[in-house]
Amino acid sequence: LTVQAPEEMLGVLAHDLRTPVTTIYAGASLLQRAGDRLPATTRASVINDIRAEADRLRQLVDDMIMTSEASLGVDATSEPVALPRLLEPILSGVEMPVHLDLPSKLPPVIADPRHLGRALRDVVSFAEARTDEQSGLNIAARSGSRAVRLVVSTSGHAATEEGERYFEPWAHRLDEPRPTSGPPSLYVARLLVDAMGGRTWATPEPGKGVGFGFSLPRATETDLMA
Repeated sequence: LTVQAPEEMLGVLAHDLRTPVTTIYAGASLLQRAGDRLPATTRASVINDIRAEADRLRQLVDDMIMTSEASLGVDATSEPVALPRLLEPILSGVEMPVHLDLPSKLPPVIADPRHLGRALRDVVSFAEARTDEQSGLNIAARSGSRAVRLVVSTSGHAATEEGERYFEPWAHRLDEPRPTSGPPSLYVARLLVDAMGGRTWATPEPGKGVGFGFSLPRATETDLMA
């Protein structure tokens, strides 16, 4: 399995690198010039800004590497993967309530564990940035005869795009607030899900927000015995 990415996506990522680099440089310069004279609260604020932008910079670099590899074609393995087990470490880093609705006997999916983990992180991170902190995220999974569907739903955020446009490289660049993981995150997730034989979508949920979902092939008995 391979994924293909348009070259212009690298241009988007390179452009987005400027903001965190500028913030980090400005903060470091301020601390170098006047660090000892700054109030403790100001120094702490500048340091926190540098840390936050450094984390964003790391995410953008990861996206650049992933997109560059995808443009050349990335191999994806196919093996049974348990979604709850893959979700657990990702959700441990979410700083808001998470409401899970997963069947007790949810079948495994056929996927590449590394690529699926990356796609899950990107979708959850994007949704978290657009969710009311008190209401939290809603994550539900359902199994059909051939595929398993997982939907990550936001609260307090109205949809500005429809369907798969949220997963296009340009669609959510104009949608505020800006996601902490970087604008290309959902597009990278789509590339990975496509490579594993799945599909992605986004749908408005009345009174809630937006449901960001994907489906992947359900593992068969033959797959589990292999």
